[in-house]
Amino acid sequence: MDLPVLILFLTEGAAMLDLKEERIPNGWLLTGLMLGMAEQVLLPGGRALRTDLLSVLIPFLLLFPFFLFRMIGAGDIKLLMLIGFFMKPQEVLICLFLSFAAAAGYVIFVFLRSGDSWKSCFSRRTRYLQRYMQGVLLRGERPAYWKQSMREDRLHLAVFICFAVIPWAAGCY
Repeated sequence: MDLPVLILFLTEGAAMLDLKEERIPNGWLLTGLMLGMAEQVLLPGGRALRTDLLSVLIPFLLLFPFFLFRMIGAGDIKLLMLIGFFMKPQEVLICLFLSFAAAAGYVIFVFLRSGDSWKSCFSRRTRYLQRYMQGVLLRGERPAYWKQSMREDRLHLAVFICFAVIPWAAGCY
């Protein structure tokens, strides 16, 4: 099987699982990890391990602060780290940028489609963020940010990660 097709399969599966179960199972990610390690060992001309470790660490280092406040799921970070086994460091950065750019575009689209005014939308989100941060800072609570939100406000980053991997698989970056 072609490696880019395999990565697309892994990310599509993760996106579908995230949409259905609101989490990415570790078993799915472990399967991808085993395939990534097998690629290092079995395929001729495999990349140096230190390059892969850098590619794996980039998503962790950039997104871990968001995980601490539970604003991003561990599964999304692990999915991006898994993709790092197959990409070069600059490709992982591009994938991250495209993922978040696509997610931001989707949020803007949903906002414009809703017909809410900027003021009411900003006010509602600001109150929600204020209540969340008060719980974290004053009471030491660390509830998952997304679990307290309305279902329609939840963003499944794995879907946008999948969209960002498509141009990589096509050889665009």
